[in-house]
Amino acid sequence: MKRGWAYGPGGRALRLKTLGIAFSTGSNGGDYQPDGRYGRTLDEVTVPFEPMAVHTGMHYLPPFTLTGARECDDAAIAVSGQAYLHHLHHLRHVEPRLIASGKDDDRARTVYPEDEAVHT
Repeated sequence: MKRGWAYGPGGRALRLKTLGIAFSTGSNGGDYQPDGRYGRTLDEVTVPFEPMAVHTGMHYLPPFTLTGARECDDAAIAVSGQAYLHHLHHLRHVEPRLIASGKDDDRARTVYPEDEAVHT
């Protein structure tokens, strides 16, 4: 995620690529509700990935999650694994939450002191 590679002047390595995240939690799904233990939904917890996608020019897909992983037995893990494979297989039919335009952000032209040192 380095400036000049992922964003900023010359930073186009991630532009128009697609970001999809997958993660598990030890806590159960009920903990991730407005009235749950954490007071936030999983969508709210993953919000920081959205501005990162925007900043780097990526499309952003809905996340895949497994909650209550610490209580899952082998059968439940296998079911989740199959659900993840299904998720991956069907991503081409999923509308991204964010669709990048591919246009450069005018702020990407900002010259930072370390850039001046390279160009002098």
